Amino acid sequence: MEKERLGTKSTRHDIIQKLYDRGFIEGNPIRVKPLGMAMGESLITNSVAAADPGMTARLEEEMDYIANGSRKKGEVIEDSRKLLLDLLDDLIRKSGKINEKFYEILNKEKVVGKCPKCGSDLVIDQGKNSRYIKCTGESNDLFFYLPKTGKIEITDQKCPVCGLFLIKVIRRGEKPELRCVDPKCSFNTNREVFGKCPSDGGMLVLRRSRMGTKFIGCSNFPACKVTLSIPQKAEIIPTDKVCKVDGFPNAIFKFGNREIEQCLNPKCPSRKENTL
Repeated sequence: MEKERLGTKSTRHDIIQKLYDRGFIEGNPIRVKPLGMAMGESLITNSVAAADPGMTARLEEEMDYIANGSRKKGEVIEDSRKLLLDLLDDLIRKSGKINEKFYEILNKEKVVGKCPKCGSDLVIDQGKNSRYIKCTGESNDLFFYLPKTGKIEITDQKCPVCGLFLIKVIRRGEKPELRCVDPKCSFNTNREVFGKCPSDGGMLVLRRSRMGTKFIGCSNFPACKVTLSIPQKAEIIPTDKVCKVDGFPNAIFKFGNREIEQCLNPKCPSRKENTL
């Protein structure tokens, strides 16, 4: 942004935050989302001046002229007003073509593969609090909710349990997770259910917070509020064993080549004897 003279040191953070808030970018490092890609390409394709960094650089240059006294504030304001009015006229005049190109590109960006049932395009889309993959065919042969966090990639591998395709979920700082596209398939659930909650008999399952943090929670939430913190970089594998000290299930914690079987409850006294 500094090279293109987009904003100033004091405004660039706010500009980037607005791109996050409006759904144009995501992640750290930054990745452009389909919405941002469609917006940018539709403006560039239609030669809209707003997409030209030179326009912003010109405005910043005019501000410098005021600061060094080579131009008067009133003159710069008048020039800027004319520039922005011309830009608005350009946007209004090309709005139809921009809108058409925007949705054309957006729909292409959402396509991630072909439906294994009917051969139509599969797209990833999102609602207010969820994202999902669906078939675009007339009969809508496939629809599944997806994990709320992480980048989703479709693989050419088939689920050994149900035969649907596997997806790869990529999250920063974690080993990529291979999952069946069907969230209820036992290929997923067998790795996410750790045993009975000693508090109320519900099942202790792997959960994620809105920020993507992993934890163990009871399936009877909110009636049961048992939650257990877990190491974020560890692979945690269920066992059929129960801790003799506090009644919580045991699990295998793997860090690369190191692994240890211990109680899921991080406050269990037995954990002091088994430190990674």
